[in-house]
Amino acid sequence: AYLCSSKINYKSSKKIKMKKTLHFLIVLVLIGLSATAQITFQKTFGTLNGNYGIGEHQVLQTFDGGYIILSNDVYYGSFGLIKTNANGDTLWVKYYSGGEGFSIQQIADGGYIITDEYVYLDEESVLVRLDNAGNILWANSYEHSDYGTDPESIVIANDAGYAVAGNYTEDMNNDETAYLTKFDSTGNTLWRDEFGNAGSDYSHLYSVNTTNDGGFIVTGDFTNYYWQDLYSYTGVYLIKTDGAGHYIWADHISLDTFNNYGPTGKSVQQTNDNGFIVAGSIDINSRAKVYLIKTDNNGSILWSKTYGGTRDDIATSVKQTTDGGFIIAGYSSSFSSDSTWKVYLIKTDGNGNLIWSKTYGGASDDQGFSVQQTADGGYIIGGITYSFGNQNKYFIKTDSLGNSNCNQNNATTNVTTVSSISKNDYDYNYYGGNATYPLSFPLIGNTQEVNTLCYTYTQPCINPDIPTISASNNSICVGNSTTLSIASGNLNSATNWQWYSGNCGGTNVGSGTSITVSP
Repeated sequence: AYLCSSKINYKSSKKIKMKKTLHFLIVLVLIGLSATAQITFQKTFGTLNGNYGIGEHQVLQTFDGGYIILSNDVYYGSFGLIKTNANGDTLWVKYYSGGEGFSIQQIADGGYIITDEYVYLDEESVLVRLDNAGNILWANSYEHSDYGTDPESIVIANDAGYAVAGNYTEDMNNDETAYLTKFDSTGNTLWRDEFGNAGSDYSHLYSVNTTNDGGFIVTGDFTNYYWQDLYSYTGVYLIKTDGAGHYIWADHISLDTFNNYGPTGKSVQQTNDNGFIVAGSIDINSRAKVYLIKTDNNGSILWSKTYGGTRDDIATSVKQTTDGGFIIAGYSSSFSSDSTWKVYLIKTDGNGNLIWSKTYGGASDDQGFSVQQTADGGYIIGGITYSFGNQNKYFIKTDSLGNSNCNQNNATTNVTTVSSISKNDYDYNYYGGNATYPLSFPLIGNTQEVNTLCYTYTQPCINPDIPTISASNNSICVGNSTTLSIASGNLNSATNWQWYSGNCGGTNVGSGTSITVSP
C-alpha cells in the first residue's frame, strides 16, 4: 500500500497563440523536469502467503532501476522476495519455504544470491541461487549447528564467487563463534575462517564487503565474561583479510570499561581513500548512540563520532555517498514524544560532520535496517513498521535531501566526538590453506593403531597446543618460525614420521621427529 508518492504536474498560466511554439515549450519543459526529478514514496507490504513478515528487511536497487526486497522470516521457516519497478509498483512476489533469508546481492547475469538459515530439524546455513525471476537454480548448505546459525551478510567477490560472514552457536550455553566463508560461483566452499579470542564467550560478524586489493573487510562484535560472569567486556571486530582468507590485520575497538553496551559494528565499507567506515552503536551514559568509526587502510582510527538525541539511537547500515560523505540508517526513540522507535536517517560529510537527519514513521514502532544511495541521487530504505500495519515491510524512497513527502520529521541530532576509545590487535583461528600442519605415523608392531595428529595455529601470535608436540618457541609472530618436535606419548620410538601441509595426507613437507614451520 502506498502511504505517499511524488507526481509531476505540468500547468500553463498563459495562452500561447502559435501552435508550433507551444509544442516547443512543452518539450523543453518536459526534458528539463525529467533530467532533475527524483522519485519519492513510502510504501508498505503486508502479508506474503497469508503471513506477516516479522524480521529485518533488506532492499537493493536492481540493474533495471527497480528494487528487490528480502523479507527475513515471512513466517517461521520461510522468507519472501518482492520485486518492484522504480516507482515501487510490485512486479512479482515469491516466498520460499524451509528457511529464513538474511542477506541478498544481485549477480551480473541479473539473478540473485541469498544467505538462508534452514530451520527444519537441525539448523544449517544455505546459499540459494536464483534467476532474475526469482526461480531457484541451486541451493547448497555449508554450515551446520544443532543450536543455530546466522549467515548475516553476503558479498560478491572479485572472482565472481561469494563471501559470507556470520556466526554459529556452539552449545547450549549460547556461546557463539564468528566465521567468514568463501565460495566459488557455484556454491562450493573454498576456505573458512573463524574469529575470536581464546575464552571469548560471544563473537559475531554482521557485515562483509570486498576491498580494492581483492580481499575482504568484516565487522561485528565480541563479548568476554570474567569473574564468574560478573563482569563483561564488549567491543567491535574490524578484520582485514586477503582474497584467500589470510589475516592482514585485525582490531578490537572498545571502551576501557567493564559492563559497557558496545561498541558494536553492524555495517562496514571501504571508502574512496582506501580506508574504512564502520557504523554501529555505543553506550554513552547508559544510552545507546549511533556510532561511526573512520579508519585508514591499516585499521588505525582517524575519527569516531556518536549521533542521536536524549534516548536510544541505533545504526544498522552505512554507505559512502557520491559526494564523499556518508548515509546512515537505523532507528531512534529520541525524537518521538512517547519513546517509540522511528526510522532514523543521517547524512554526513566525509569527516562525519552532520548535514541533515530525519525520522520516518507513525504512531507506533518503526525501524530501518538497510540503506542505499539510488541512481537518481536519492536513498532507498528497507525496514519494518507497526504504525502502518502489523509488522509490515516498510519501503521508503527519498530524494537527495531525505524528503519522502509524508510521515517524516527533521531530527535535532547531537554529534559528539569519542576520544576514550582503544584499539588493539587480536588473534584469530584460520582453518584451511597453510593453517593445518598434520603429523602422520605408521603402525608399531601389532599394538599401535594408525592415527593422525593435526595442529591449528592462531594469528598473529601463535601458541601451539598439540598434546604430543613441543615447540622451540611457545609464542611466535608472523615472519618468525618455530621448531615442532615429538614431545611425549608412546610413539617416541617410531622412525618414520611424516609431516604434511594442507589436509592430513596432503603435500609432504618433511620427515623425522621435528620440523620448522612459519605462519
